[in-house]
Amino acid sequence: MSYTNCPDAAAKTKADSGPIDMVLVPRAVDLGEMTVRRALPSSERQMVGPFIFVDQFGPAQLDLGAGMDVRPHPHINLATVTWLFEGAIDHRDSLGTFSTIRPGQVNLMTAGRGIVHSERSPDAERRGGPKLYGMQTWLALPDGREEIDPAFEAITELPVIEDMVTRMKEAAQAICADMGCEVEFEKAGGFDPVEFDPGCVKAVRDAAERLGYSHRDLVSGAGHDACWINRVAPTAMVMCPCVDGLSHNEAEEISKDWATAGADVLMHAVVETAGIVD
Repeated sequence: MSYTNCPDAAAKTKADSGPIDMVLVPRAVDLGEMTVRRALPSSERQMVGPFIFVDQFGPAQLDLGAGMDVRPHPHINLATVTWLFEGAIDHRDSLGTFSTIRPGQVNLMTAGRGIVHSERSPDAERRGGPKLYGMQTWLALPDGREEIDPAFEAITELPVIEDMVTRMKEAAQAICADMGCEVEFEKAGGFDPVEFDPGCVKAVRDAAERLGYSHRDLVSGAGHDACWINRVAPTAMVMCPCVDGLSHNEAEEISKDWATAGADVLMHAVVETAGIVD
């Protein structure tokens, strides 16, 4: 995927010596039925580690019959990583690859000495009016390996939670072994992922945009009341930022301006959903 008309991302530097060195606020470009937000590159920071480009596309609900149509185009001397939160994309390339990526999967395309690919919404998605929401990053290949053979890999199973649990158990066992004690593991509870009501989510998003507040959609693992209310009534959440990103901690702190902005968005979203104002 390539969008060359994204404006430059804005940068905010932090004055103190805390863990956050810089906050890059993505710039958005409206492509009609979809918005693309680009965080990298910016005038203040061209790269973060190997990452050259960082793009978010969507979330978007496209019209019936419409879809993503990124025509064949070349890449060289880099790699791209694509993953989705919603929707599906058909990938075709000059290696003869055809692959459909869906949420929970990752496409890794290594351009190397050169590859041509296209990205389009599947026909089945178009008939129902496709949703589209995802991320794509471009990575610089290591020095001396820019001209390697092109390759493509579709990773359809990502054992993220299972891997995290395994590593946690291994670390706990190692610590207890050093202390000369034993450890047992027992799952106390859990719940399936919750998908909030699209109408409520849109009301929150539209309110933030109308009021001029920066915003983003988040995937949260927290078991808030909204997760349970969502089982019986349309629900969404408004989450405000915390100082240094520290939350659910006794040292958590939020500025008055952030709290005011969150309450402002919530009020406008509720009023709009209730149909009190246009």
